[in-house]
Amino acid sequence: MLPWLETVMAIAPKLVTIYTIDRETPAKGLLKAPKARLDKIARLIEAAGIPTTVSY
Repeated sequence: MLPWLETVMAIAPKLVTIYTIDRETPAKGLLKAPKARLDKIARLIEAAGIPTTVSY
């Protein structure tokens, strides 16, 4: 299992919201995550039994 997913499961939130950056960040060179990547993350979290919403 992925370490970040283990951490999310240990926290056991009621809901996870996934979204990409929408404005300039302090770290230059960051790019928005593509829709397909956000959807993949959401599927992994939902498969662990945690409700998930995704904003694009």
